[in-house]
Amino acid sequence: MLLIRGEKRVADIYLTELDRIFKHFYNRDAINRIASKGGTPEGLHLDTTSNWLDANFKAGSFKNNRLVTFFPEGVAACAWSTNATNDPDPFKDEQQRSDAKRQARNEAARKRHAAAGVATKPAGKTTPSASGKKTPARKKKPR
Repeated sequence: MLLIRGEKRVADIYLTELDRIFKHFYNRDAINRIASKGGTPEGLHLDTTSNWLDANFKAGSFKNNRLVTFFPEGVAACAWSTNATNDPDPFKDEQQRSDAKRQARNEAARKRHAAAGVATKPAGKTTPSASGKKTPARKKKPR
């Protein structure tokens, strides 16, 4: 299972790809099922001509109306590939966002503990120990 929080664009991409793969394998299964019973799955094979596109552009059809909903008629100012190159990197500031969320969670926990009278570790940098757990950084002794 994959859980994506806070990044709707990334979640949409994963969901779209999952749907594409599901439809592919569902159709392959249907073709194999029909063929195993001795039938010929003629309508389920890919059409290698451009005839399969006609239903998408027939005025008033469901597919055309759905297309016009997202891409209004008329010539686009520029191709989608041009816009895609200008799309910002959604992962560019991932580390800073992660650190900010962690710090906010830790501060909220410290406040809750302080209100309940529970002793907490002081805020500060931590270093990973050999066991992988974070421990407070040690101060150097003066010489």
